[in-house]
Amino acid sequence: MLTQFSKFVVKNRVFILLAGIILAAIGLYGTSKLQINYDIYSYLPQNVPSTKGIRIVNKNFKMGTSAQILLDNKSDTEILQLKKTIEKIDGVEKVVWAGDLADLTVPREFWPEELTENYYSKNHTLIHVYFEKEAQNPSTKKAFSELTSLIKRNGGFVAGSVAISSDIEKTMQEEMQRFFLATIILVTIVLLLTIPSVLIPVLFMMTIGLSVLINMGISYFLGHDISYITRSIALPLQFAVSMDYALFLYHRFKEEKSRSPEDKAMENAIVSTFKSISAASLTTIAGFLSLTSMRLEFGSDIGLTLARGVLITFFCVVTFLPSLILTFSPLIDRISHKTYLPDFVRVDNFITRHANTFTIIFIALLAIGLCGSQLIRMNFNLEQGMPSDLPSIKASETISNEFGKKDTVFIVFSDEGNLNQIDHVVKKIEKAKGVNSIFGYTTLVDPAIPEDLVPEKVKKQFVKNGNYLYTVDLFYSPREPESKAVLSSIEKILKENNIKAYLTGTSAMIKDIEDISNEDSARVNLVSVFAIFLIILIAFRSFSIPLVLIASIETAILINQTLYIFSGAEIPFVAALAIGAIQLGSTVDYSILMTTRYEEELKKTGNRFTAISKAIQESSQTILVSAGTMFAATIGMAVLGTMEIIKSLGILISRGAVISFFSVVFLLPALLVVFQKVYEKTSFKWPQEVKD
Repeated sequence: MLTQFSKFVVKNRVFILLAGIILAAIGLYGTSKLQINYDIYSYLPQNVPSTKGIRIVNKNFKMGTSAQILLDNKSDTEILQLKKTIEKIDGVEKVVWAGDLADLTVPREFWPEELTENYYSKNHTLIHVYFEKEAQNPSTKKAFSELTSLIKRNGGFVAGSVAISSDIEKTMQEEMQRFFLATIILVTIVLLLTIPSVLIPVLFMMTIGLSVLINMGISYFLGHDISYITRSIALPLQFAVSMDYALFLYHRFKEEKSRSPEDKAMENAIVSTFKSISAASLTTIAGFLSLTSMRLEFGSDIGLTLARGVLITFFCVVTFLPSLILTFSPLIDRISHKTYLPDFVRVDNFITRHANTFTIIFIALLAIGLCGSQLIRMNFNLEQGMPSDLPSIKASETISNEFGKKDTVFIVFSDEGNLNQIDHVVKKIEKAKGVNSIFGYTTLVDPAIPEDLVPEKVKKQFVKNGNYLYTVDLFYSPREPESKAVLSSIEKILKENNIKAYLTGTSAMIKDIEDISNEDSARVNLVSVFAIFLIILIAFRSFSIPLVLIASIETAILINQTLYIFSGAEIPFVAALAIGAIQLGSTVDYSILMTTRYEEELKKTGNRFTAISKAIQESSQTILVSAGTMFAATIGMAVLGTMEIIKSLGILISRGAVISFFSVVFLLPALLVVFQKVYEKTSFKWPQEVKD
């Protein structure tokens, strides 16, 4: 069957190239239309309290998507006129200001204290703008753009969820272009240094570039949007993890070409490499798919996109790449140059002589990694990792300084509780440590007054469909550790009073993310290790080999994460959750390649030291190129990125490739040699060492 497939590819190469061009055009169109989601909080599970609460806030009060405007030295008359102008902007649901809740003809000294504190500070006035749609909706983006221009002309500042989302989008659109150029340039340099042809790297880039376009285009045609995190890492990672497949095919084609006609050589190369490439892609896909076990839904977004990308690249490598190579074969041979790769002869001699020492080093590094990983601190506040010079961040700090409140959350009380009970709970929350103030229906209206007698303009701000909305101002920002304690105390009060209510807002969502992430981290690591363990167990028919191979990569992962301790920095939770599955899935191929070659040579020679020496010599160059490609493809995110979440992923993935390389080339060979007897006893038909 594989033979027939390879003959079909070789015979129909022109048709395949034309099909590739058409698919590239379709993929390019889909990629250009693909919607990117810049709201990471939208990936919270739908059944957590903060998500349920924000749905009610959005649906009933249209306050989930908001912006805060700070104006200086404006009279109430000027504010009122500006408010009317803002309300005319398409996409704006409502504008809330003190004038909506009090009579402007009455002196401000007679207004409720809670009202003045929430909207006035010295010469500053605060206005809240709420939008009809979510932050990523085109109508909201257009409305926010008009709002920003208007406020700038009036010398004001704009903060809030929409402002932050807008700044993230602008930043990432600029940086994605830099990431793309860095990946293309650096990967091309690595390939030019390691492949004796100028044209082959170009053909590789065309093949994987086609698979990237198809992958992104599929997301659009399926009606899926993807997170900005997925979009940032999908392209470099697809280049990084699948370049091996192209290298395997090309090297086998060169080998076959020395003894067969060109077409026949390519047929043999496709058949010979199909199994090895499919096995390699299977472990990578398994690693990526383990991310879908997260409760946080961005795990599925990243995992499915990357896994699908690997699968598409696999098919492109065995169809489109052979067609390109055969078409440009005359030019490939004509344009060649010298390569720069070490031969690793001294390395294999040194490792075989000191195998026991390297085994001890491995055990020590594993222990250090296990201990160090327990000390890693994760950062769950995404805003903290944003550049401090962004307009939305500056505006938030200005509002915080002027009004003395660092964060605001919402509490939605359902209609199961009566007003007296709600008022009782509200007063308790107001006294909680860390709460600056709480503002809502019963803080403005005596609960004993019948709702029918309350002015409609007051009621509609806080009561809708049996739900009562309160805003709680906190003394602590989401980035401060005390914030979580305040939220926990509010949740405790709600629970103790047996009242149905939802605590929501950015800080509440961060708290839910933190609680869920602790579960997700263990689950993802367990699923990825187990899935890859099964694949390796089947491939090698051994119980011990999978343990050793995975241990060599897991040690590299632990050391990679532990290095964050020495920098004193916190790891953004997205990077901490994803790196284990990404690094394991991406680099376990290195250990499989080394072990496969060791097994082959052991069958031939019957001597473990001779076998491992040959395995190191023959495998290390390929592993070096693969690790070098992965480093080159992702280091751009680390160096050029300004968003901490993207920057940290770039650091972890690029550094992880280097650490995995050293682990597989220096530590794994020692483990293979030292525990040879264990493999013989715990494996099916593992080659035995022949004693002299």
